[in-house]
Amino acid sequence: MVEKLIYLDFETTGLNPEVDKLLTVQWQEIDANTGIELSELYVFKLWDYDNEKQFIEDVIKKSIVDDNGKRKMLFLSWWPAKLGYNLFFEQNFLEKRIEINNIEFEDVCIMGYSVPALDLKTVGVLINGGSFKGAALDDISSKQTGGQDVPLWYENKEYEKIVEYVKDETVAFVDLYKKLLEHMQDFRI
Repeated sequence: MVEKLIYLDFETTGLNPEVDKLLTVQWQEIDANTGIELSELYVFKLWDYDNEKQFIEDVIKKSIVDDNGKRKMLFLSWWPAKLGYNLFFEQNFLEKRIEINNIEFEDVCIMGYSVPALDLKTVGVLINGGSFKGAALDDISSKQTGGQDVPLWYENKEYEKIVEYVKDETVAFVDLYKKLLEHMQDFRI
């Protein structure tokens, strides 16, 4: 049986969830043992909606799937396990935006105590010699650039650039995960 992970990432207009908006929520099912993509990349985009509240509510609604007769949240619940880079940011950002938009929803579980999650940010810091500075995904993988241009692209309505950035980031992340699986399988201390 394939053990799934849900790769999860967001793009935002900035780093402060008190004032910045959630622009995209993207996720993809990944085989935990091989890194092979088990589904297409799903990208929910703010610009497809009238406002951020409607966007977040629809993301929550569409994340509920039928799993052999059981309804479950695919990427905003405690299971399946999440896979990402700096998932703490996603968790906190989404919680704050749900609160600010007065959305009735209580169980956003991307990571946390007793929530299975694999955050490769720690690995990035180790690859970078223990330093956080210089350990961004674009510093340690094939990702083309950081996300500094995303807010500007959004402001200028260059939405296709954001989508291409998201796709590039996902490919780079999944490639990094596959390489880590390959190189770490025989690692022992």
